[in-house]
Amino acid sequence: MLALCNAAVNAVDNGDNILVLSDRGVDATQAAIPSLLALSAVSAVQQRLVREGIRTHVGLIIEAAAVREVHHVACLLRYGAAAVNPLAIDAIKDLVMQGRIEGQEQAAVGRYVDATDDGVLKAMSKLGISTLQSYRGAQMFEAIGINADVIADFFTGTPCRLGGLSIAALHSEVRTRHRRAFGIDDVAIRPSQTKSQFGGLYVFKREGERHRWDPFTVKALQKASRTGDDDALWEVSRALADGDDNALAPTALRDLLTFSPSTTAVPIEEVESAVDIVKRFGSGAMSLGALSPEARRRTTTSTRSTISSSPSGTCSRSIRQRASR
Repeated sequence: MLALCNAAVNAVDNGDNILVLSDRGVDATQAAIPSLLALSAVSAVQQRLVREGIRTHVGLIIEAAAVREVHHVACLLRYGAAAVNPLAIDAIKDLVMQGRIEGQEQAAVGRYVDATDDGVLKAMSKLGISTLQSYRGAQMFEAIGINADVIADFFTGTPCRLGGLSIAALHSEVRTRHRRAFGIDDVAIRPSQTKSQFGGLYVFKREGERHRWDPFTVKALQKASRTGDDDALWEVSRALADGDDNALAPTALRDLLTFSPSTTAVPIEEVESAVDIVKRFGSGAMSLGALSPEARRRTTTSTRSTISSSPSGTCSRSIRQRASR
């Protein structure tokens, strides 16, 4: 990484104003930089150029096979990339040639580019940003699970309240995936890595990553709600319990938190009543178009009965509901 930063500074000193960071040319002896390390490279190069006072003299372009999703592109842009060329486009072209994607090559690539553009625009709009110029290099992220030294060296200024992976750990992960991809057998796979081979990060797979709301939990919840089966309800409760010894593997940060027992009891007079607590509850602004009429009526009825808030979007209530009031 240090050599990459030095090469970037030297290139700018030599008069180059466009730098392309690419992971093309991967072979059995050279591993590709995955999205996280590609992001680190962009950030590290940008931080070095800023410190040298020459950042505005150069544009950084990223070309990487690890860039596939909207979030990958958004991260690279936020950390200083002027443009991103996902090599996933090459994979799409190959799939079209194999007949695994129907239609013309240009149309398939166009759909991917349009979807990625729309996703980045949506991410920008959530922050109230309307131009890419304001979005680029803003570093408006909070890191989770990255070592403080990595943050200091490559993500300067990015808040990170939790520690995590070091450069050595990232290198180990990259090396393991690279050697497995090229069929090198002497790769020691830790038990924690076996699940990741099956995928399932977004769509549930039986042997893949665990999802909190997997088909088994949903089935048990449906059974409990339809039949009133207490055993099924307790099964759902155990599966979703946070910090419970009977709970399954954690799926969210809150699953790692536990209550600290107190040796001093709180006087009952200082405990707020349930009537006062529920006044601060709210159902969220859900319009009639987002819910069925029955769900909307039940939500409104329950919030009214507890004197809590039930904001409604524009035209979210039917004529009959308004007339009944």
